[in-house]
Amino acid sequence: MKLVLRKFWAGLKFIGRWLGPAFIALALWFFILPMGPWDGPSTPALIGGVLTGIACLFLRAPERQRRRKVLAGAAVMALAYYAYGEWEIRQGYHTETVRFDNQGVHLVGTLYLPEKTGKNPGMIILSGSAATGRSLNRSNAVPFVRKGIAVLVYDRRGIGDSSGNRNAINFTAPPRDMEPGAGDAAAALEYLRSRPDMRPESIGFMGISEGGWIAPRAAAISGHAAFLLNISASPATFYSIVLHQGGYASLELFKRKSQKDFDPMTSLRALDVPSLWVQAGEDTLVPNDAAIALLQSLQRQGKPVEYRVIPGAWHGLFVAPVKPVWETIDPWMARVTEEKRR
Repeated sequence: MKLVLRKFWAGLKFIGRWLGPAFIALALWFFILPMGPWDGPSTPALIGGVLTGIACLFLRAPERQRRRKVLAGAAVMALAYYAYGEWEIRQGYHTETVRFDNQGVHLVGTLYLPEKTGKNPGMIILSGSAATGRSLNRSNAVPFVRKGIAVLVYDRRGIGDSSGNRNAINFTAPPRDMEPGAGDAAAALEYLRSRPDMRPESIGFMGISEGGWIAPRAAAISGHAAFLLNISASPATFYSIVLHQGGYASLELFKRKSQKDFDPMTSLRALDVPSLWVQAGEDTLVPNDAAIALLQSLQRQGKPVEYRVIPGAWHGLFVAPVKPVWETIDPWMARVTEEKRR
């Protein structure tokens, strides 16, 4: 037992002395050279500050006092930067907890509202397949609300404060049904349209990964979406994406394990809603060639569809060159929200 404890404390010392400063260096790197459009350096600063602080607890020998002071200073600075970042990221907007229903399911969300008078354009963020709550979507919502767009993120059914039975957590785990999620998203849009502080003609969806499947179907159900902004999504079928990702050895095997297929092109062919698809050049989860071929087929049908591939970006744009992302999204969002206002 003593040997186990010694190894445990030795591991903590190593983590604190080396991994903590490494996270602080990573935070500094993200501050100087941002790696993505959503997240900043606050999270690695927090982790680095805590781990480096742990290291200070172990450096008690007199000959290590100088090193201890350096680590303590780094920890304090990292934690102070994190605190400043948390304060700064909350400026320019306020939040409100909201509730809405869809066919007996009670859904709870957070609405990010700009600090300005008048009515706002709006966006509902639909996240990917992971069973994550609305709090983890803050980094996606804040850049848009600071640009004057109200953003709603909500706990999917069966997750967090929302009622109902959630879909399978794993992407390939049966059964997986997109229809309930699309109905919930359509209900979210209708809720925003009912608010007096919103411009009902300028509210749309932002779908990330799997959310980009749900968004077109939700727009078709609602009939009132002003735009579709899809990030690292694909208009290809559910079956084809699963097989691309290698979840099952064959289509027939997957059909025996899962429910019916889901094809977002059915909704996209019926919609005339402006849509922008921002694809990641280094995406290994979504086959860009197949997605682009389908988007081009919609363009040939006269649909208001645009797309751009961001070179060097990863799935979800969580690692991506920041400038090309916002140079693509900002003018398009300004255009589609203003067009709907006229």
